[in-house]
Amino acid sequence: MRQDHKPEGNTYGLPAGKIDENENKFSAMEREMFEETRIKLASSDLKYFKKIYVKYPAYHFVYHIFYTKLNYLPKIIISSLEHKEYKFFTPKEALKLNLIPDLDNCIKLFFKI
Repeated sequence: MRQDHKPEGNTYGLPAGKIDENENKFSAMEREMFEETRIKLASSDLKYFKKIYVKYPAYHFVYHIFYTKLNYLPKIIISSLEHKEYKFFTPKEALKLNLIPDLDNCIKLFFKI
């Protein structure tokens, strides 16, 4: 759950962020996963699913959707500057939450709900 002071505060989301200069989308996702959860992944662990274009009234952006398979339930250490808490949910449980805009559509698309 995002901190109150962050854009889209008090909403649930997935590890995400901007692609920095001199990064590709895979290295950006590795970095964001580590910064937000302390889960260390390699680019080879990430599978690319799809690109989604999102339009907000004041700005537009692109979601690059990745996935990976974990063989264990990892220990999560969140960045308290960005997030208040974390929880694991099934896709159907997640759809009942206060999510960042358009995450519900991404969940439905990926899980074919």
